[in-house]
Amino acid sequence: MCGIFGFAGKTDEQLLGRMGAVLIHRGPDDGGSLRLPWVSLGHRRLSIIDIAGGHQPLANEDETVWLIFNGEVYNYRELRAELLSKGHQFRTNSDSEVIIHAYEEFGPDCFKRFNGMWALAIADTKRRRLVLARDHFGIKPLYYAQSPSGRLLFASEIKALLQDPAIKADADDQMVYEYLVHGFHDHRSETFFKGIYHLMPATYMVVDVDAVVDVDAVGGADAAGGPDGNGARDGGATTEAADATNNGGTLRLRRELVTYWTPKLSEDGSGDPEEFRRLFQKSVERRLVAEVPVGSCLSGGLDSTAIVSFMSELLRDKAPDAASMRGQLKTFSAVFDKDPIDERDYIKVAVDHTGADTTYIRPQSEVFVDELRDLIWHQEEPIVSTGPYAQWCVMREARKQVTVLLDGQGGDELLAGYVPYHFVYLRQLLKERKYAALTREAWAARDILKPFILRRLGLGAGLRGLLGRGARRPRDLPVRSLLRPEFSASVKDPGYGRSQDNLKLRLLQDVTTYSLPCLLRYEDRNSMAHSVESRVPYLDQELVEWILRLPPSAMVRDGWSRWIVRAGLRGVLPEKIRGRRWKVGFTTPEMRWLKARRATFLGLFRSPTFQARKYWDAEKVAAAFLGACQGRVDESMFFWRAINVELWLREFIDARASAGSGSGTAVATTSSPAALVAAAEDVQATAVAQAAAALTLPGPVGAQHRGSLGDLGDMLAADMIGTEEAWRLRDTYRPDGGKHLFATARGRVYARLPIKTGKLVRGDSLDDFVAEYAGPVVRNGDIMVIAEKPVAISQGRSWPIEEIKATWLARLLTKAVTKTPHGIGLGIPQTMQLALNEAGAPRILVAAVVSAVARVLGVRGVFYKIAGPTVEAIDGPTAGTLPPYDSQAKLGPKDPMGVAAHLAEMLSGSGAVGVAIIDASDLSVKVLGHSAGVDPAVVATLMRDNPLGQGHQQTPIAVLRMVGELPGTPRDESARSGRSMAAAD
Repeated sequence: MCGIFGFAGKTDEQLLGRMGAVLIHRGPDDGGSLRLPWVSLGHRRLSIIDIAGGHQPLANEDETVWLIFNGEVYNYRELRAELLSKGHQFRTNSDSEVIIHAYEEFGPDCFKRFNGMWALAIADTKRRRLVLARDHFGIKPLYYAQSPSGRLLFASEIKALLQDPAIKADADDQMVYEYLVHGFHDHRSETFFKGIYHLMPATYMVVDVDAVVDVDAVGGADAAGGPDGNGARDGGATTEAADATNNGGTLRLRRELVTYWTPKLSEDGSGDPEEFRRLFQKSVERRLVAEVPVGSCLSGGLDSTAIVSFMSELLRDKAPDAASMRGQLKTFSAVFDKDPIDERDYIKVAVDHTGADTTYIRPQSEVFVDELRDLIWHQEEPIVSTGPYAQWCVMREARKQVTVLLDGQGGDELLAGYVPYHFVYLRQLLKERKYAALTREAWAARDILKPFILRRLGLGAGLRGLLGRGARRPRDLPVRSLLRPEFSASVKDPGYGRSQDNLKLRLLQDVTTYSLPCLLRYEDRNSMAHSVESRVPYLDQELVEWILRLPPSAMVRDGWSRWIVRAGLRGVLPEKIRGRRWKVGFTTPEMRWLKARRATFLGLFRSPTFQARKYWDAEKVAAAFLGACQGRVDESMFFWRAINVELWLREFIDARASAGSGSGTAVATTSSPAALVAAAEDVQATAVAQAAAALTLPGPVGAQHRGSLGDLGDMLAADMIGTEEAWRLRDTYRPDGGKHLFATARGRVYARLPIKTGKLVRGDSLDDFVAEYAGPVVRNGDIMVIAEKPVAISQGRSWPIEEIKATWLARLLTKAVTKTPHGIGLGIPQTMQLALNEAGAPRILVAAVVSAVARVLGVRGVFYKIAGPTVEAIDGPTAGTLPPYDSQAKLGPKDPMGVAAHLAEMLSGSGAVGVAIIDASDLSVKVLGHSAGVDPAVVATLMRDNPLGQGHQQTPIAVLRMVGELPGTPRDESARSGRSMAAAD
């Protein structure tokens, strides 16, 4: 498993080295290259088979055919025997050399004979021809682009193509639209990068390079453009040409795209479960061949358990290739403590059945946020959801014990593993007027179909379902209304595109277009980010050809999905898993994670770069997301898609433009020109050294951390504002916990300067505290924001928990309080007692009763509206806060309006300085008091993501400073949007 890269055209060792340097994670073991006047090839190797002899580029005996190769050809032994019988001589035991001799013997027709996963490049020096090819299903990636320099570049990952400074990184707006609205991606030859293309699955490209009159003079521009959205068609070819001219020298590249295999559907297969069992076991066995340790992912579902069950049998039976398991089957599983999607019970069944040595991985939402930039950089294009992060975590942990992992991708799409396929089959039976079969199948599947039908009708379980219209349900999110009209008008809506009443056609569409291609991209990037080879037994060529001939009843029968798998693996699978009805999938608690980290993502929605995008109305997106967090709006995955597009644009489009180079990585700018020049020189020297090393030397294993989520956004915001002040603030202040330093409100950009303070204890002067820490920072026009906690402490309204004596009423009322991870609130008797003392028992009892009734009707937030803001500000001891406050409970501050006015007057020596006192958490923000001239709505908007922090940050004060206008957003229009958002809240 490796990374391949190179180009047809004028040689450039630095460019080739830079391409290799960004792919080292794919092949940390060593590197190699071939540089000819008309073609350059580069290779990063992860050694799996023939570790001693498989170095690349690899050539035939007379060095007229050179190969770089990423992947495995599992039937290489059979092909080797055939080629030996035809007189070919071999010097290694690698599958790579089999490819070379197969190309010599059969030409490009050899590709259809390979059973495996691959992306490769062949330099045919006799014909001055570069051949690029990709496996039948696109398991291994290959991208290409025509550079204005005249070169045709190719690589395993897009980031390598971006190392050519002549290639401009621009977003393809059509792809962005289809992703935001429909969730489509990886469904065409186009990528999210304009002018960069996938080489489609089951396709090869032949690039003929004409003689060059003057190699050193080659330059110029592409004359041809890229392919259409469908790529090459089976039985024919798409031919393109590109000229590059300069000073009389001419280089002509002719490109021909050929599809060498097209999946064909029929229903003439036997559907014999025993034959499925034989073919699947053979596929698993083929994927054990390795000279490094092999293990498997295990989710507890049907597909992964089938794989590990056969691995266990092969290990027990001492199959020759099972030696790669080193005597012990190792599995790796993502689990989510106390979450509905946790599959630990099923995983344990599979482990007990197979005797596997299992490692549990626990992905966490806070770590996910910290690693989000790393994930997006490796994925390179937006992804469907947060789900691939679970796989990312599994791959990272697995690398500590194994180098190869088997995984179950493809089984659901080939054999109808998802519940929506049931509906497609039922509609097919209806269309075919097979009413008896329709009735039988619908009744047999009633338990898994019913929840989806109720959800579609807007009915929930239990009381909400009984109440029907009387229950409040989240309103649907009108995604298109969140997009800017001018953006929507500039693109074309492709429609849904999937068959709704033909099961086998729908499965094929998902295998080739709508589902599997993106899953394979996640699989490849997540595994290779951590220098792991991932293998997918369901996509064995022989097995897939057999499945394509099955009748639909082999996939769905008697209410069971994947019927032939369940029937064929009776006795292989444990019965509890073989009879599983519900599918979870390899994912994360998606919306629960987004809600848990709502503060971080609200900060992203308020960041200047997000607000300035041409794609969406950022104010509406932020308001809708807040509504979803509060249960008023549908939990649409549009929110994740908008987050992902924003972070992708920052990482690959904005940062590259800001850096002004082809490195694809922005250089941190400072306000000092001399420092900037020195930093640029250091970066250039480092890049030259890395480029040279990437073509020869081993490199580090695994992903490297790229920084917090807000770092790059703030750098780009400072660049957008374009003032020395913005850069000075960005270089001086670091926000808490990955938050953004800059945020927007009503068309203006504000810096939110966190001020780290000492501890304030009971009896300390709040005036002295503010004067010491905020006084040196504030200036005319600023707003000082202070958390309610230090104000309350200075007023003596905070007590050790043991000093508060709770009554029986406080203990009773506490039992009805919903506890959250963001603060104690009234969730313990001591804080409830403070509420009773502050507001009086009658008021608290009325608030509790009315709130309970309202909750049954689907209405939330009533309690504090009745109890009042001083009760809402009560909080208790929270783990992670600073001692001694991690063991204290407190009331809200007394007379916050008066305190704010007093502090503003005290700070008046710095000019007109406003003050606001807030009660903020990761769930909400309330402005408890403010001085004259301060707009509490603006403060609430700017502090909604809780930049002061939730725990031990020790930054109870922030200074809000307006640093510029949001580009392209008239202030009056933004103010109207802000008012509409406040109304929506």
